[in-house]
Amino acid sequence: MRIAGYEVDEIELNEFIKEELAVHEYIFKVVKDYIDDILERSFEINPDEFKAIDPATYFAIILELTRTIYINLVNYKKYQSYKKKYQEGYKKWGSTQH
Repeated sequence: MRIAGYEVDEIELNEFIKEELAVHEYIFKVVKDYIDDILERSFEINPDEFKAIDPATYFAIILELTRTIYINLVNYKKYQSYKKKYQEGYKKWGSTQH
């Protein structure tokens, strides 16, 4: 199958999607618990009541924070990968300063 100009194996794509969704689900659950705690401790709002009164806002807060954390995780993993490759290259080739 072709997606956005790339040849993609459907089985590989499905596995990738399932992995990504598992990461999102984990982050979502942690964020939801955090938001519920913040609502109670900082704002003295019962999360269940807030969810009943304005469910769209409640879920928008959780989803936006989940999205932000996911993006930060991806960037952090890229940084860690680049940092490791740079350090390995530095050890192999030594200092680039002459």
